[in-house]
Amino acid sequence: FKVKEISAKEIKKGDVFNIISKNHPLSPEQIKTKYKLKNGGEHYLIFTQSKKGMVILQTL
Repeated sequence: FKVKEISAKEIKKGDVFNIISKNHPLSPEQIKTKYKLKNGGEHYLIFTQSKKGMVILQTL
C-alpha cells in the first residue's frame, strides 16, 4: 500500500477510516471524536508526531 501525508483540514466530518495512533497524545477514540470520523473502511489514518510536529498519514 501507499501512504501520503495530509493536513488536518483535509479530513472531512463523517469520513470512514481505521485509525492508528503511535507516539501521539490522543487515543484513536479521542481522534475519532475530535474529527467526527466513523470507524471502519479499507483505508487508514495514522496519527503520529515527529520533530516538526503532528503528522497525519493516509493510506491510499
